[in-house]
Amino acid sequence: MISNYKKYYKLIEYLSQFSNNRMGLILGVDNFVSMFEEKYYRNLNGGIMEAFGIIFTRDVKFYLYPFRPSKNDKLLNSSNIPIHPRVKDIYNYLLSNGKIKDLEFNKDILGIFSKDVLKK
Repeated sequence: MISNYKKYYKLIEYLSQFSNNRMGLILGVDNFVSMFEEKYYRNLNGGIMEAFGIIFTRDVKFYLYPFRPSKNDKLLNSSNIPIHPRVKDIYNYLLSNGKIKDLEFNKDILGIFSKDVLKK
């Protein structure tokens, strides 16, 4: 499924209705970083912690596709993505518990983005 839905906790909650098995989400690093933006959780009483509480209670693994903002920038993956210090501990929890895995990639197609695919 290709989606531009930014509230991943809701997507996980929805998909969990159909299976209790492990779930994997494939995200570009740029989209994964947006998961840690608190603006997406203002509607929740518990904010970002409530959303990640939903994620933590499911058996979810995030598979990250690397991102290079431009040809001159370094390749971003799970080891060097920019996570705001305020939510870095949430990220570190996911990483240290094996919930984040970098995907292998083909550098020739690194510039294809889901937002462009969705436009077609």
